[in-house]
Order: sequence, then C-alpha cells, then structure tokens
Amino acid sequence: MLADGIDRLSRRFHAEGVRDGETVAMMLDSPVRDVIATLALLQLGAVTASIRPDQLAELPRMGATTLVTTAAHRQGEGPRRLVLGEDWFAPTDLPAPPTSPDHDHPGRICRIATTSGTTGMPKLAAATVGETQARIRTNILCHWDQGSGRSLLLVGTVMLWGFNEVLRHILAGMTICFATSGEEALQVIDLFKVESIFAAPQQVRALLSAMDEVPGTCESVRFIGFAGSLVTPVFVDEIQRRICRTVAISYGSSEAGKTAAAPFEQLRATPGAVGYVLPGRRVEVVDDDDQPVPAGSEGRIRIMAVAGGRPYTPGSLHPDRSEDWFYPGDIGRLTAEGLLIITGRSDEVINAGGNKIAPDRIDQVMAQRRDLVDAAAFGVIGPSGIPEVWIAVVPRGPLDTAELMDWCEARMPDIPVARIVEVHGIPRTAMGKAERARVKAMAGG
Repeated sequence: MLADGIDRLSRRFHAEGVRDGETVAMMLDSPVRDVIATLALLQLGAVTASIRPDQLAELPRMGATTLVTTAAHRQGEGPRRLVLGEDWFAPTDLPAPPTSPDHDHPGRICRIATTSGTTGMPKLAAATVGETQARIRTNILCHWDQGSGRSLLLVGTVMLWGFNEVLRHILAGMTICFATSGEEALQVIDLFKVESIFAAPQQVRALLSAMDEVPGTCESVRFIGFAGSLVTPVFVDEIQRRICRTVAISYGSSEAGKTAAAPFEQLRATPGAVGYVLPGRRVEVVDDDDQPVPAGSEGRIRIMAVAGGRPYTPGSLHPDRSEDWFYPGDIGRLTAEGLLIITGRSDEVINAGGNKIAPDRIDQVMAQRRDLVDAAAFGVIGPSGIPEVWIAVVPRGPLDTAELMDWCEARMPDIPVARIVEVHGIPRTAMGKAERARVKAMAGG
C-alpha cells in the first residue's frame, strides 16, 4: 500500500512538472500523506521540506519553487501550489518518471528543515543522503526499546529528528502513528496499542494532562524517547508511575544530529545530564578562548558537525559539507567518562548581582508544581540596573503568588526570585524549548 502510494504520487508529481533537483515544500494536514509525498518526491530526485502554516514565509529562504498543499491552504502568494487531493492516490496510467543513480549519492542534499529557533530567528538546516543514513544508524543506537514495532511520533516530520525516525521505522518494516494533541495521542495509543513514543517533554506533559481528563490508558507503552529540552526526576517519576518504566534521553540539534543519549536511570543522580557522548561523535568543552578545559570543568560546548552547523544556503545539490566545530550555545561539563551535562545557555544566563543563574534550572524546579500547567524563568533589568529573576507561570486555577514565592525561596535559596507573573501560555519551539524573549515580552519584563 505504501509502495503503491509512492509510485502513484511520483507519477503525478512528474506529470505536474516537478523535476530532478527542484526544492518542494509540503504543508499537508495529514502526516501520513506528508510521508508518502516526501518519499515520492525523493524518488524523483527533489529536495524536500515539510512546513507548518506559520512557516510559509520561509519558502523563499528554502529556495522552494513548489508548495504541495491541500484545498484548505490553496490561496496565497509565493511558489506555485499543487493541491494534493484524493484522486492523486488512485491508480494511474501516467508514465513512470526517469530515475538517476545521482539521487542516492551520499553527498546530495535531500532534506531541508528549519532549526528550533531557540536563539532567535530559525535558520535553515539541511541533510544529505549520506548524512540522513548516518543519523538513522545513530537513532538505532539510542533505543532501549522493550516494545516491538508500533510507535507514536509526536515531534512530526517538520523537524529532522522526526523525519529520520519516520525513515528508520519504514526501513525496519515497523508501524508508525501520529497525533497532534495530548487527547489524540491518548486515543491513538489505546486504539493501535502503541509501544514506543518519541516526543519532546512538553508533548508528553500534554499526554499526561489528557489522561486526567479523557478516558483511556497507556498500558501498551513500554518505552518513551525524549529530546528537545531537559527533564526532571519528578517528571520522569510521574511518567514511570502512569505510563511506563523505560525512559531515554537524547541531546542533539538539527545542525549536528544526535550527540549524546542514555536511559534516564543512568542520569537521574546528575542534574542537567543529557546522556553519554555517542560513538563516533566528538564533543569538547572550551573556555572563552576556545581552549579545551579539564574534564568536569564548565565551559562552552562545541560539537564536530558537517558544515560546522552553518546555515544552509540553497544552490548546489552537492555543497561542501566539510566538518568543523559547531557551537550550539549551550554551557556545560563533560566528565572523563563521557557524560555530557548541560548547565544553561550562554545567551540566557541571568547575571543577578554576580550570581550567574541558568533559567533552565529554575524551570526544572517549577515543573514539580502540579498546580502549574507550565513555567519559564527569564531575566529582567531591575530599577537598580541589576538583572532580576522573573518567572512566568500558567496556573491550573487560582494562584497564591505569595505562597509560590515562599516555595521558591525554600527550594532555591541561592536564587533571588524578584517576581512571578501569570500568563496564558508559555511560547515554545517545536522541540519544547521556552522562547524566553517572547515570554519576557508577554510578561511585561
């Protein structure tokens, strides 16, 4: 059935004028159709990208000449639009498109995505055929999966991680399911007896919230794989109590791929630990002069990555992908045993009167509060000109701010919280990272 869909769509795309080397973006309501369309376009030798409606402005930067969409998204300016309807999946007598060995060349660009945008404007990241194959092999190494072959992917194919997971499952002959909300995820899990979940922490929090409101269980789930942002022991304890025992964490980026990973139980005793550096990956912690620091010392993290993690510029299908150091913006430590520990981001550290504070650390503590839907810390310049620590919170009901301030002081005595502000929601990237500049603007900081 999948092969038939790929064959029919590749014939239709070719008949519509899609050609070898063209960049084609997809904005489809159905993730299943997104996957089939992607594989059909790759068969034609096209460069592909999956986007959300809010990413339409990125099409010129991607160099996209065609947008594959649905009737609901038909109108608009920009590249030509192909409306993918039911008839595209019907049997057809259209001729098969030509093939070329170059489509499978390891150095050929095949996929474009935008980064999570944690540091501001998202940049373009790309992957070649060979890099995609290498990332799939890395993903296989990072699974401590007790289930068989039925998985739920919550991150979607917009991100390179989600795209690679889809390909891994297809190549292994496994079943993959999709959902766009906690309620839908709960229904999919019970209906299809899902055994593995791949998600950002925020998406599993939504699943847990749905379990409080919607009838259903997750008794079939045996494994959850996380990436995107830090998780706390309190959060994992709830997952292990309500969903499954085996939880794994991985650290990576669109630019460098998966870099470190481990089962959470190996990381539980070390706050900020995100995994052990994977075989074949090179990671260093350096000082402000780019000199490596001793094992266990804090500094800037850098990763050896293809193209040095530079933003992708459309043009050549075979660009220079020489490796160089990529600086993801994280601060942390690397132990002699290869354990990578993240202590904050260089552009988010709050220097409150000489006390350097990583807001991620505060977020982890706030995640222990069951009366909060979400929370994110950020820095604000106070009346005296010294940065202050503010926390934006989304309460589940009426909030006693004075009690919460006392609670913070008891659990974080070294962090002077100046103010707690209620907001309607915490803006986050697709991988669940708090967009602190937007949070600050919402909170009036």
